[in-house]
Amino acid sequence: GTMPRVLSIQSHVVSGYVGNKAATFPLQLLGFDVDAINTVQFSNHTGYPFFAGRRLTHEELLEIVGGLERNALLGYSHLLTGYAGNVSVLNAIISIVKSLRQHSPDLVYVCDPVLGDNGKLYVPQELIAVYAESVLPLASIITPNQFEAELLTGMTIKSAADARACLDALLAKVSTLAIITSVVLDAAPDRIAVYLGYRDGAATRHHCFEVARLDCPFSGTGDLFSALVLAHVHKQPADIPAAVRAALASIQGVLQQTLARYREHPSVATKELALIASKDALEHPDVACVAEVVLQ
Repeated sequence: GTMPRVLSIQSHVVSGYVGNKAATFPLQLLGFDVDAINTVQFSNHTGYPFFAGRRLTHEELLEIVGGLERNALLGYSHLLTGYAGNVSVLNAIISIVKSLRQHSPDLVYVCDPVLGDNGKLYVPQELIAVYAESVLPLASIITPNQFEAELLTGMTIKSAADARACLDALLAKVSTLAIITSVVLDAAPDRIAVYLGYRDGAATRHHCFEVARLDCPFSGTGDLFSALVLAHVHKQPADIPAAVRAALASIQGVLQQTLARYREHPSVATKELALIASKDALEHPDVACVAEVVLQ
């Protein structure tokens, strides 16, 4: 068949691996053509002492997509979006999804609804309602973290049962697959649980995987995960849990490489994902490091 083509609308950093820099190489490695639109161009991610650069306006974003359209280049199999930053950019993304679907009705839209983490918003409050009411109904696959899933549904996750109720609320909005990444419950503070719910005909299926919780968070992990979910669900659409498990296994491999390098010389720069050194973990995920949790 033809090679899958992804339009990825995310941030760009000159140095380091977040946003499009975290998504492009793994997708290319796994056999995807990637067209990246950079919503920001910064020197580095905002966790450094200093950063410089510019943001794309929503007019500029639509202008670029208009250029693609005039050259008949909007035939994508997938759209991937992450951090949007403000409502006007998010509204532009909504109109872009609709344009792409006119060209490719089967377009798979993988949306990471980036709002914040650990109880802290990174974006203006009004993005929550736009995602919940307008973006999620267009999405095929979503990958919110626990905080984002709670914001999008107005629910609180304190138990496995809460996580599953939240999954169902999210699945009522999206067409195929909802994944709540990084759920940490009081019952198991040293583990990160990943809950996924997907449609299987008329039925809704839930699965849960667990990985060890690392003591320090790494920027770009969520961006990498969304890209890998896109890739693996495309490769094995008949076994969504196996696809998500493969994505998680690659993440574990990348984080092990990154952690080893960071521990030798701890700094903000060595905390960047060791993406290029982890080529093998991206191509050959070791699924044994990802445990499946039997849901009652």
